[in-house]
Amino acid sequence: MHTLQHLNDPADVSATFAHHPLRVIIRSVTWRGREYVIQEVSYTYCVRKGRTLLHVFWAVAEGITFKLVLSTESLAWTIQEIHDHEPDSPPLQHQDEFDPPY
Repeated sequence: MHTLQHLNDPADVSATFAHHPLRVIIRSVTWRGREYVIQEVSYTYCVRKGRTLLHVFWAVAEGITFKLVLSTESLAWTIQEIHDHEPDSPPLQHQDEFDPPY
């Protein structure tokens, strides 16, 4: 069984910004006082909202899929959605209102 929550919660994200190849490596997310070690980032893309570029990351930790968004204007991370699923169930397909630019 899957549980989907739409949020707009601030989060602390530990990440490495690598130069070659150019990428963001998310290590952990601290949300509501708990640290989640990221096991996998399954999907990334960028979206424009007005003049602000948003980097979107779908990251998995402890059976929870997080939709993490980094704003280039504020440099703040938010959790937009979480998908909680049982360990043996397949992950949810990511459905977004925006198409990735590539």
